[in-house]
Amino acid sequence: MKRATAERAKVASSRVLVSRVLCVSGLLSAGIGLAVACEESGNSTAATSTGASDAGQVFDVPGDGTNFCGNEVHKVSSKPPLLYFVMDTSGSMSATVSGSTTRYDVLKAVSVDLVSKLGHGVRVGAAAFPKLVAKDSCATGGEVMAPQPGGSAATKALDAALTIDPGGGTPTAATLEAIAPKFAQAAQDPLGPEAVLLVTDGGPNCDLSAMCAATECIPNIDGLCPMGMNCCDPAMGGNGGNCLDRIATLKAIQDVVKGGAKLYVIGLAVGSSYESTLQQMALLGGGAQPTAPFYYPVDDLGKLEDTFRTIVSSLISCELTLADPPKQRGLTNVYFDGAVVVQDPQNGWIWGGTGNDKIVLVGTACSQLKTGGVQDVQVITGCPTETPK
Repeated sequence: MKRATAERAKVASSRVLVSRVLCVSGLLSAGIGLAVACEESGNSTAATSTGASDAGQVFDVPGDGTNFCGNEVHKVSSKPPLLYFVMDTSGSMSATVSGSTTRYDVLKAVSVDLVSKLGHGVRVGAAAFPKLVAKDSCATGGEVMAPQPGGSAATKALDAALTIDPGGGTPTAATLEAIAPKFAQAAQDPLGPEAVLLVTDGGPNCDLSAMCAATECIPNIDGLCPMGMNCCDPAMGGNGGNCLDRIATLKAIQDVVKGGAKLYVIGLAVGSSYESTLQQMALLGGGAQPTAPFYYPVDDLGKLEDTFRTIVSSLISCELTLADPPKQRGLTNVYFDGAVVVQDPQNGWIWGGTGNDKIVLVGTACSQLKTGGVQDVQVITGCPTETPK
């Protein structure tokens, strides 16, 4: 009896070792993309992790005791979009919305939280404008965080990069021209689509060589100029840098998107004064809403997260590619954060195409992924495929 028990223990230990080797092998080759869980064969519990790596994290087992079934952990890849935030940090962004909380405080908090929730499903980068320097409130802005895979490290990096005190003007055109070369090959990006999220709370200005009539002068538009005066006319003591820099901004947007990126315009409490300009910007950026207003107006900053999610959902793909597909169907399961997703053509997943290397999420499963409701996606073979009961 003791000898039989020892033999069974030895066999069980061997199975666990084989499963762990398969899992580690899958993680080492996962690269950038959706996270892949490690798990032991049969009905054993999933391997746990106290942290995550941006090259593919080990799933941290939820408190409900969810088990994974199967020992062939597939390398899953998708097309994580690049979310490149271009943020207005001009003086008007320091306007308070509640207590001492400013517009910029809300923008930063919502952006960081969004990236945290989307995890490895996206890539992230950021630029800000203006770049505040002594005696130059219109200095061209630029990149504050180079693009990197989403995840915990990217979330912390974004939080640090966006620690900025708002001030100065709104050199939108010059900043977009400065970052345009970064998107010159966007259409050829093998990792996924590239999207620029331009967030501003007013009209672009800061072209010090500009000349304009009162109707195109921002202080006049905002009702801050004495009656009968053009506050942008140097002859009247004005400053051409306060002219609405519409033409240069539209050209800069064309330069950003000509390589294949899309630019989305989000207007924070801008009112109707600049609506025409923002709509033109949105239409040229390729990320316009289907009907007017073509940009994304956010008058209530409490709805900023919903606006971001609407944009992101159009960029995240629900098609998963398996680099090492199973030899046959019927023994593969998909897991969201440890919970099995049934094979269901309405609200689960289906096989894509004729091979076994594509899985397509549909219905509510697709919506969960697109809206950031899923941190980890695992595809594992070795047990009968779960279907609706």
